[in-house]
Amino acid sequence: MNAQLKVSGNIVRGIGLAIMAIVLVVSAAGPGGALAQPSQAPASLATAELSVDKCPTSDTVPSDIVVKNVTGLFSVDLRLTFDPKALQVSDIIVPAGSVFAPPAVVGIKTFDNATGKIRFVATRENDSPGPFSGDRGVLFKIVWSKVDQTQCDGRDILTIPSHQTPVPPNPPQLSDRNGMDIPYTAASPCKPDCGCRISGKVLLQGHTDSAGQRPDYSGTDIMLSTDRDCPTNFTYSALWDWPGVLKAKTAADGSFTLPKAQTCKCLYAFKRGYLTALGQGPYPYTGTFTMTDIILRGGDATQDDAINIFDLTLIASHYGESHPANAEAALADINGDNKVDIYDLALAAGNSGVARGPQKWSR
Repeated sequence: MNAQLKVSGNIVRGIGLAIMAIVLVVSAAGPGGALAQPSQAPASLATAELSVDKCPTSDTVPSDIVVKNVTGLFSVDLRLTFDPKALQVSDIIVPAGSVFAPPAVVGIKTFDNATGKIRFVATRENDSPGPFSGDRGVLFKIVWSKVDQTQCDGRDILTIPSHQTPVPPNPPQLSDRNGMDIPYTAASPCKPDCGCRISGKVLLQGHTDSAGQRPDYSGTDIMLSTDRDCPTNFTYSALWDWPGVLKAKTAADGSFTLPKAQTCKCLYAFKRGYLTALGQGPYPYTGTFTMTDIILRGGDATQDDAINIFDLTLIASHYGESHPANAEAALADINGDNKVDIYDLALAAGNSGVARGPQKWSR
């Protein structure tokens, strides 16, 4: 940080603290300038907790700093640390609807990417809605400019110190309206080995083994996007080649388990001849999350994620062929039994006119 930035930062910080001091004095004064009597008893908050609600897993995933199980929160002075080798901050924002969104006053909102320090000082005003009380409230968001998991070496990469009374020197502090300290615990932030893992079962309408003897749900491609939104207009090849996509295939009973991912956003199931399924996250960040079973609709011979007259026409043009020799004929074999027959035609006809995929894959 150069000298000019340091001077500018000190000026802004001084102005912010001056404004806060004025606000606190005004807040304490009642009619005629007399100090207002306490409107509530000092907060009793043995269960209050500060935590990182969204772990820093990529540049596109902000971390929410949240307070939970708190009563009467009026002001905060928070000091966080992060690993500057693993993380770099681009901004700290106070979103609409958060605890200290306007008309609250944010006096200090600074970060130092060289030392890995964040400080946030804010207070509510007397004429704003009452002190925050609730089971969860966002204090601010940290927006990252770099997240490098390979540099974390198993250490905590974002740390919020906790404190109980008596108040230690220079701690992160919460205060109620009466100037009473609010003790709290801090949840352990995620480490690099945290992650989400998704499992589930994808069944296939009418699908059999190669002899047509029994249900066979193997070979469905399961794809998980870890760092993108969830498009619904795509081609299979483009989806498969996305960077950051985790992949798995279903077993004969349709079951699958994906490898652990740092973020789990968009889950797809793709099988030739069937509509694609899409599950839209994000999904829980720790442990294994099990999707509900889903049955993919069969009959999409043309692979455009819709079942209509074009699919019926393709199947009819290869009707009666066994062990189809060309790629187009193979597409007409919907149920995978190595022949194009009445069962393939029935699947397509029964689903003809079904709304375009992807099918919704619920959690």
